[in-house]
Amino acid sequence: MSTEPLPLLDRSTLPPHLAYLVPLAEKYGNIQFPDQIDDFIARGSNVEKDELAALARRLWEESEDGHDAVEWTMRLPLTQSPASARVHFLLTLLTELGLS
Repeated sequence: MSTEPLPLLDRSTLPPHLAYLVPLAEKYGNIQFPDQIDDFIARGSNVEKDELAALARRLWEESEDGHDAVEWTMRLPLTQSPASARVHFLLTLLTELGLS
């Protein structure tokens, strides 16, 4: 799936225990609009979807990190924090895929 590359995120803005979200937020956090999400659902590879399913398990089944990530994104305005915005959109994608 083709997407415009965005600048790398600053890991230091996330709580240290959530820093592992950065690579996936960089990869999937630009999928934010309904048509982009629908396109990913239809055309995303099984490898990509498996990667996101593994992330969802880590966030919500193996730890409390999912709740921490949601709380963190709620504290930072999406318009002022690229990291918060991309993590937010990553979490939204997980929800739309039925993984959260």
